[in-house]
Amino acid sequence: MVNSKLNTYLNHNKQKITMTEIRYSGIKLLTSIEKAQMESIIEKELFKAERKTKDIECFSVHISKHNAEGKRAKININIKAEFPGVDSILAAESDWDIKTACHKAADNLKKELERKFK
Repeated sequence: MVNSKLNTYLNHNKQKITMTEIRYSGIKLLTSIEKAQMESIIEKELFKAERKTKDIECFSVHISKHNAEGKRAKININIKAEFPGVDSILAAESDWDIKTACHKAADNLKKELERKFK
């Protein structure tokens, strides 16, 4: 769904934008609904973060669940932006809701990018 909206946006504005590679780890811990929600939010938010700086090599997203046996599980999301020849930037957040955790982690990454590339 995100890719179709992005393609529509690109076709409408006649721009060619390439998205940086996103590597996921720990995604098997999520249900199919959580996985779809997480991927769409991460793609949208990291596309916004990528506009702040153009030299990002790739993004790494690591997901972990704590207390997965109970009714609810706390989800921890770590997002790392890797740059060629420069230290990588890491942002982490955890929450009980996958959407909230994704948004918070992406916002933290955007703030870190702003600090690094003022």
